[in-house]
Amino acid sequence: MVRKSATTAAPSPQLAVASAPASAMSAPSSVKSIRRDPLLVEHYIPRVPLQLVAISFALLAPLDKGDGSQSRPERFLTALVENPVKTISVSSALVAVVQVWFGYWARSCRLRALREEEDRKYGRSGAGTERAQARPPRRGLFATMRYIWSNQLRPFGSGPQMRRPDDGRPSVKLDTSFLPQTLLVTLVGAAAFHAVAVLLGASFVHNASLTAMLSLFLSLLTITPLSIAIPPRDSDANRYTWLRLSSTLRPANDLELALFAPALGAIIGCWSGAFPIPLDWDRPWQRYPTTSVLGAVAGHAIGSIVSLLTVSYRAAVRTASEALEDVKRKERETSSKAVPAAAKGKGKSR
Repeated sequence: MVRKSATTAAPSPQLAVASAPASAMSAPSSVKSIRRDPLLVEHYIPRVPLQLVAISFALLAPLDKGDGSQSRPERFLTALVENPVKTISVSSALVAVVQVWFGYWARSCRLRALREEEDRKYGRSGAGTERAQARPPRRGLFATMRYIWSNQLRPFGSGPQMRRPDDGRPSVKLDTSFLPQTLLVTLVGAAAFHAVAVLLGASFVHNASLTAMLSLFLSLLTITPLSIAIPPRDSDANRYTWLRLSSTLRPANDLELALFAPALGAIIGCWSGAFPIPLDWDRPWQRYPTTSVLGAVAGHAIGSIVSLLTVSYRAAVRTASEALEDVKRKERETSSKAVPAAAKGKGKSR
């Protein structure tokens, strides 16, 4: 009798492990869902090439046909050298539209993540949105093109982050509350870039208009999307994000990386583009600020591509790790079901 009571009082480690998975496995999944990155990778991957093409179109589209002997890049370079103020001003207006479109999409991703976090916190369900995301696209060429446009490429946000939580239908209401603050932050950034350019050697009086247009163009490439997605005047957390990005240069998630990497690339490219200006090569394209504008555009493109590759790699790693965790979870569930059956068989044999 003493031996029997001892065996019942001290369960085997296998039985203890078998009784744990139900509670132990629910916690990591909830933590993973709360810490999910706000960036929608499946929407970000096709959006970056579209953004780069749109910026290229904004630079080359407003040019006249000329005599036809030059290509559009050559005509753009000629116009930038001969009439830089007009060329940069027109290009800046079109680039502003592209950057507002991209920043609004990043803003919708961030607000969607905040809403989902609040829903989890207060126990609200988003079944309608989840059903809309899980709905497969219709077959056919035009149906597929319509699905891609409405879920990935539609201007001013689209897809799940712009769907109403009740029925999952796309919301047509646009949020324009960010425009005054974005305009203010962009102009303040342009003034800061102008001051830095003067400190680095730009003329304070002689080329003031050229420096102002270059600073505005650089501010549109770097600050405008950030000010739309993470408005610095909305909360202390947003202001801390701006302070952290400017001081440590370390984005905390993929969304910040998608906004910060092109901005940092544009700044580095603009600064690097100024090196050929003082050289005695006597080339027309060495005139200020031609090389700085081209360097800013090239740096922005390189930063966008680096961000795209980094985000894609991280998404692939996360997908592989989640698949591996699912396989391990199924193995644990199978083993947990097998251990009690084996224990019952031993009890019956006794």
